[in-house]
Amino acid sequence: SERPRAADVHDAVEDLEAAATRQSFAVATRPPRRSSSRRRTAGATPSSADGRVPDGARIVVATFNCNGCALDGATLASWLRGGTVPAANGRRAPADVVVVALQEAASGRAFTAAVGALEQHLTAHRCVADASAGRARLGLRLLVYERGPGRRLEVKEPCKDALNAGGLFKGALTTSIRVEGSLDDGTFFGERVTVTAAHLPAHEGKAEKRNAAVAKILNRARDATPPAAARRPSGDLHP
Repeated sequence: SERPRAADVHDAVEDLEAAATRQSFAVATRPPRRSSSRRRTAGATPSSADGRVPDGARIVVATFNCNGCALDGATLASWLRGGTVPAANGRRAPADVVVVALQEAASGRAFTAAVGALEQHLTAHRCVADASAGRARLGLRLLVYERGPGRRLEVKEPCKDALNAGGLFKGALTTSIRVEGSLDDGTFFGERVTVTAAHLPAHEGKAEKRNAAVAKILNRARDATPPAAARRPSGDLHP
């Protein structure tokens, strides 16, 4: 028999990990039996009306189509800016969470080098492997970073999913995380945030196909992950 490709093995492991996270939440949030048919998720954070994360948390969601190329220092500096956000007095402050979505990312050693470049650039952060996801065959990666020493908020309870629609679009990854801790003024912060990264069909005349892909991706993300205060679609959407 033929030896399985490294990309196939990687994706199979990712499938198992994603299924395990979804199963754990299905068990932990299963509602008690009741006569009413109304469905309610126990212990989940309700969705806000406007879908925004409440003020105070600093969360960066960044997307980049690598086109199979490496990530160099100059590109990262202009794109991620060290994982910082605008702060008071014109200064910048480290984000609590940085989510990096890559499309057409290289695989194998080239991807390992890309991860190394990201870690060298995001010196104030560390990768949360349990919350990160990848599809080697599709060139899709979704990497989650939280602040290292001195962090205010941390990433907890990750739940992730992957979707390949068989030709409707190139693929999509979703990670759902609870961001929890104390803000600068001591206020407790605890919200669930879901990020979906997709690679949609390119070229003119594909608007209807892209719209259908978006609908399928977002519906899948809602079904596969717990309720969230904010849901953020990202990726190469070809608007």
